[in-house]
Amino acid sequence: MDNGCIYADTICDLGFGKELGNYGEYSGSPTKTATYEYAVTIIKLLLKNPLSDNELNDGKSKVLIIGGGIANFTDVADTFLGIIEALKEFQDQLKAQKIEEVDLIIKLD
Repeated sequence: MDNGCIYADTICDLGFGKELGNYGEYSGSPTKTATYEYAVTIIKLLLKNPLSDNELNDGKSKVLIIGGGIANFTDVADTFLGIIEALKEFQDQLKAQKIEEVDLIIKLD
């Protein structure tokens, strides 16, 4: 089982399956450009429907979890530089929507 499935399964096992808005994965030693474009797509979807003030006051939030692992052919620097570039580009919008919790989980074997 790959890491992505484990992350999604754990979220469901903890009772938050209905809260999981999106699950996606990218493999095959993607380039910095490819992971940047993928991350931009996911971030735009996350930002598309902001939570209302009432939802925020009720304690609701949006969280972006980025998990990854490596294989012997993956250039981790390229992969994560694309993601980091996209996060920097959208950091003001993420903060404006109170999406400040960004978790990077990297499994290095």
